[in-house]
Amino acid sequence: IRLNGQTTFIWAHGNDGETALNYHGPNNKNTRTIGNLLTFSEEAEQGLMTLQAQELKTRSAWLAHGIMGFLAWGVFAPLAVTTAIMRDCPVPTVLKGIARRISEKWLYIHVGLNTFAYTVTLVLFSVAVSSINKEDHEHWEHPHSKMGLAMFILSSFQVLGGYCRPS
Repeated sequence: IRLNGQTTFIWAHGNDGETALNYHGPNNKNTRTIGNLLTFSEEAEQGLMTLQAQELKTRSAWLAHGIMGFLAWGVFAPLAVTTAIMRDCPVPTVLKGIARRISEKWLYIHVGLNTFAYTVTLVLFSVAVSSINKEDHEHWEHPHSKMGLAMFILSSFQVLGGYCRPS
């Protein structure tokens, strides 16, 4: 990338939306050459400054969104599933005491971790909606936001179903 001079960007995507490593086809790749990146028109510069101001306003919120998403779906939900799956698995002799306590209380641990993961999901969903509102963007127009909405709805039904199930 050259700040003074021309920069050529290349891009390619899979055939008909495929994500597998494959031939891109003649219509699914291209290049774009941009002139001096330091030279902006006044309108483009004003637009860039507005975008940067919006990004600064919501940057910490999006960082919090990512961290909470990792904790909820990368740590707590997998631990909840692991607790349920491994409640009766054989363990080494060294871990027998811990395994016995976990097998006695696995349901409480499982419910607690799922509830915590859902609570964090509720907060991160609220942060995302709030940040999109602050940036004056449309809701649910990108695949990530559509997936987030689907995960929020499905996890809401999962938690509700878990709490409403018979003893």
